Amino acid sequence: MRRCDFREGVQAVTGQLFAQGHMAWFVPLMLLLSIPRAFGVGDACNSSAVTSLPPFVDHKTVRKGQGEMIWSFPPPAEDFAIVLTPSNSSVNPDMRLYMASPTTACQPMLNSQELGADYMRLGRNLTEHWNVSVYFLHVTCRDEETCRYHLALSKFEEWEEMAAGEQRSAIAYHGVPLHFKFRCTATCANASEAGTQRRITFSAWPRDASSLRHLSLLVRRGDYPTTNAHEHINASRGWFSGEVVSTTAKAGTYYVTVLKRHGLSTLPFVISVSLPTTIETLQLGKPTFGAAQKGVPSFYKFYVARAETDIEVYLTKLDGDPDCAVSHQQENERPTLSKSQWRSAKAGDDEISIPPADPERRRHKTGWFHVGVHSLSEDSTFSIIAFAENHVEQAADTEQGKDGYMIQWTELWMGLPQAMAAQPGRPANFLYYSQLAAPKLFVNIEAIAGNKPDVCVQNCGEDPHRCPWISIFASETTRASAPDTAVSFCGEGSLRGYAGDEQVTILKPCTKCWYTVLVTSALKRSRFKIQLGAEGRAHPLVEGESFKGHADSGDECPVLAYDLVESEIESRTAPDASLQISMTPIYGEPVFDVRKDSEDGKVLFNSSGAGHDSWELKLSADVAKTAAGIYYVQVCAAGPQHAQFRITVAWDKPLLRPGSAKKLGVAMLNDGEVQMGSISAKKHDVYLFVPASVEQSPTIRVSVTSIGGGCKLYVLAPQTGSESKAKEAMRAFLQNPAEVADWTTAEQDSSEIVISPSDAKYVAPTSSNLYVFLVSAETDTDFEIAASTGGVEELLTTGLPLRGEVARGEYRRYRVAIAEAGRHLSIQLTAENGDCDLYVHIVPDVSSESFVLRSENVGSDSIFVDAFSQLNQMHCGEKMIQTYGECVYFVAIKGISSRSAYQLQAIVPAALPLPLTMSTSRAVTLPPGGIQYFYTLAECTRSTLIEAQAEDENGGELAESAVKTAEHVASTIKFGYGSVVKAHSKLKKLVANEPEHKKDCKSPRLEVLGKCACPAGLRWDSAENSCRTNRGAMYFYMYRGQSDHNYPMNNVDMADLAGVMYYLHHEIVKTNATPGVRMNGITRILRWLVTVRPSQEVEEGRTFMPFVAFDSGRCSVPGCNRLWDHYGFAVGCQRLSQGTDLKYAYQSPNNPFGVWYSLPGPCPALRVGEKDGRCMATYRGGMCEDLEESQHCTYTVDFAGEIFLDELEGVKDFGKWQSEGNREYDPTTDRGTGTSFWNFRDSKAWCDRRTARVQSLFKRRYPLLPRDLPAPVC
Repeated sequence: MRRCDFREGVQAVTGQLFAQGHMAWFVPLMLLLSIPRAFGVGDACNSSAVTSLPPFVDHKTVRKGQGEMIWSFPPPAEDFAIVLTPSNSSVNPDMRLYMASPTTACQPMLNSQELGADYMRLGRNLTEHWNVSVYFLHVTCRDEETCRYHLALSKFEEWEEMAAGEQRSAIAYHGVPLHFKFRCTATCANASEAGTQRRITFSAWPRDASSLRHLSLLVRRGDYPTTNAHEHINASRGWFSGEVVSTTAKAGTYYVTVLKRHGLSTLPFVISVSLPTTIETLQLGKPTFGAAQKGVPSFYKFYVARAETDIEVYLTKLDGDPDCAVSHQQENERPTLSKSQWRSAKAGDDEISIPPADPERRRHKTGWFHVGVHSLSEDSTFSIIAFAENHVEQAADTEQGKDGYMIQWTELWMGLPQAMAAQPGRPANFLYYSQLAAPKLFVNIEAIAGNKPDVCVQNCGEDPHRCPWISIFASETTRASAPDTAVSFCGEGSLRGYAGDEQVTILKPCTKCWYTVLVTSALKRSRFKIQLGAEGRAHPLVEGESFKGHADSGDECPVLAYDLVESEIESRTAPDASLQISMTPIYGEPVFDVRKDSEDGKVLFNSSGAGHDSWELKLSADVAKTAAGIYYVQVCAAGPQHAQFRITVAWDKPLLRPGSAKKLGVAMLNDGEVQMGSISAKKHDVYLFVPASVEQSPTIRVSVTSIGGGCKLYVLAPQTGSESKAKEAMRAFLQNPAEVADWTTAEQDSSEIVISPSDAKYVAPTSSNLYVFLVSAETDTDFEIAASTGGVEELLTTGLPLRGEVARGEYRRYRVAIAEAGRHLSIQLTAENGDCDLYVHIVPDVSSESFVLRSENVGSDSIFVDAFSQLNQMHCGEKMIQTYGECVYFVAIKGISSRSAYQLQAIVPAALPLPLTMSTSRAVTLPPGGIQYFYTLAECTRSTLIEAQAEDENGGELAESAVKTAEHVASTIKFGYGSVVKAHSKLKKLVANEPEHKKDCKSPRLEVLGKCACPAGLRWDSAENSCRTNRGAMYFYMYRGQSDHNYPMNNVDMADLAGVMYYLHHEIVKTNATPGVRMNGITRILRWLVTVRPSQEVEEGRTFMPFVAFDSGRCSVPGCNRLWDHYGFAVGCQRLSQGTDLKYAYQSPNNPFGVWYSLPGPCPALRVGEKDGRCMATYRGGMCEDLEESQHCTYTVDFAGEIFLDELEGVKDFGKWQSEGNREYDPTTDRGTGTSFWNFRDSKAWCDRRTARVQSLFKRRYPLLPRDLPAPVC
């Protein structure tokens, strides 16, 4: 018997194959020879069930198959490929290739088990080497009945060569691999300036954004890629469910193959290749798609030819969280977030607007502008678009298009979310070419900041020249002729979406025709996100973002899809994490079901049969192995009427694994939105609150209402500091919300939490400062949660009441959507405390002076809108509903008492049963003969009593309750940072070891909380019985002039008392640019107890580093980061010097004329709102809570009081006082008018008197704290 030594055979084959330059065939051969033969290999070649394929005809053979099959075919006379394409995403066939020859038995050769399409390549030399007489292809399926596929054998195609930065369009067909190649030279592979290897990125994505996982991207260096094991680089998920491959750039040729992953229809796509050094050119007005790996940016450039233009760059995130920076070519061709002229680093989408008056723009009016897109914490995909339009100074809409105005049109892609902005006189202009046969198209508009815009949609037919004000083809700048009417006007046959509408529906859209979408804003600049969808196609669901839709009774049910990828499952912190798909009914009776991998697959969940509107997929160890796939959600109208709904996908366990860069998997709660949820006992739901506007510091109101009662609401304020600190705070909050929460309903009677700017824990909400809401319950319950910053809030017609509070003269406004004609509407206001009135209008600006219906009873109020009234037939008639899909009534609640608590509910009588909560009453208004059904949760073991009381239409027998008005306490802090108790406690701790105060406590020592302490910069030496120099930790007061807004005291400048008085006298009180408002909005003087110690980098014998100026949280001194590297995050100081511009007589004990301080915080090189996690982790700043608990920190700050300039000067109403001709200080006369407080700036006596007045006011208001804690020598 002869023994076969496989090592000899492999070496022989290897040698021959290498000699012929086809090393690709060695690896799979060696691997497959070692595969255990778990099945009958001989059967694969000798089975009677073999289906024979004829020899190649025209170099290609195609077949359709179903279930497990064995195909045999003679070896082609040339190199060839095998492509196996599943018929749909729910099946996944695999294939194995065997060979037989006159001298060898049936042997396995290649194996491909890729998810989706499989692809093999066979070279003619391999056939000749093994003297193959016949090949056998074994196709296996998990489910033979439904496993259908397409099989294609074809010759090798040519490889199209691509250059760095190139994008190329192509069409993917089933069974046809498309080939590209890219040559990476030695220059391409060189190390970058930062010392890290450059990465090369290949991307392929469908041009139809609503497609789901239809493309496979195979990339390999040095040889042809296949789906065989280890024969291609792993790809990650890209935009529109395409794929992205990013790898370290090495010299050689990269071969790229694109496959149709599944399905038997064609798919247009785009493929691109880029390097970090590649600077792609942006065509103005045309979206470009890109990817940025973690720490590896992408760069773009665009040309601006005219100076008087507004430059706008919009970055729309598709996955991850990219940020962008812009610089002129002469400043930086590769701008970063720290080295750029303009930047934006918000969570989510970013926008950069550069008007002609921008100081940096004045230096570079025209030329090439460069954009850097960065992703610091995770891989990101995005779309980017740039504009350079004629500058418009808030002109009227009628100015649009006149005098040859240049309009830029942006192409809309199906399913692609596009961020944009519109302002008075400048709408956003979109074009869409309809090629899709669908019963409906949807234009969805979501306001991001500012007011909600108006929308106008017009069908232009097959010729784009027929579109209003279009003179040439789409996606180009077009010179417009003057229109007869304003751009915002919708002509005959157009569709109009008014401000507040979130969707415009196009019924029976044409195919092969053009549509224009004009988005206008008549009030002010509006940032929005627009997305085009189609009925009859699965619309992608994005985790955490709610999708609003419609369903008609007896019509097609809309289908949505969520793609759950394996990487998402792996990022969960625990194997029992749960994916939740929840539906919030807005109108009617929507129901939904969930299926996996196919729209016609097995139903996993049906809300109608389950009795609740939330489906949960628990990722147990077994389920997690097979959970990946596409989950289809189909929503239908169960009742006889139209239905509206909102679908949200979120995880119940949003914690991250250590080092994971995945986003928190929680639901997003938009400003003014209501969401319904369902939680099990002892469980919780988590929401991130997204504000609608960041123009000011608004009051935040959040409430939760449950059917069964017992829901508790916990709120966590946005976390400042490093990213790791924020994540740790989130973990602690989720593990123990009762202990960590900043606000909770568990500690108060009301179910609404009101967070005002005067709250010490308040942080102004922005797109990067997100509040976290957590809802928990002791028992299983359904609930509604709503949050608002004062805009128009959503009021659902589900009948569940919203709770709220309103002050005297204050308004709370709501919008109620009715989705079908001929329906009554009942709005009920129940006063729980105090008195408030109810008003209804058909426009958003509803009030006691502007309404169509009102109820002004003492106590509770109700308004009934009769379906057959003239008002309702006009506003909610059949034509209105058919055109817009809904009509909207606006509701206003006006406070009559000093403080009123209420419940507000809206119902469509006889349309839905209303919930009854135990031990509470419910009021409903019905017309004669009207019927309303109710339901309640009752226990079988207890008796349930239901009582009903009828009242006449005048509301007889109303009980009037009196509410005592709380008197205003003069010492109440109007806008402060909270109590000074913390500063008192810390100061008490700081002086604990100092000697007790006695009569011999003489200068320089001073009394501090009953102790005799040395001032800052000195320490007590008992041996010398005197104060000696101290360069260690010290404490003293710092002061700051500030507006009514509150923000953290880091990355700011402060001063001692003399310094802040000089600032107020020199810069604030002498100028009033806005009537009734002081310069920079300054209203008060803040005092802080600051403890300071030198950083480790500061040289011996020093405490402070040089002073740096901060502006909006950003160091404005050139080369700031070099200062931190040299000095660490030490506190900076600078003495004010006596000079020609400093003729003020303010003095302090240790620093003549005063001193200014700078307090560096996290990421001091970027402005507030631009700071990202990586920057804050790298540059942590010097602030901390306790110097003893952290080695890196250099200072702590604790609020020590505030006084207001009005009370300092003796002015009661500054605006009125100034309007009467008074003036605080005139530098030309060195006197004020109507006040003498700021007279004589160079008089030491007058300056000392002003300083003493400040100290006296602080002492009177805060008697617990010392009158003065002088600053040390700078």
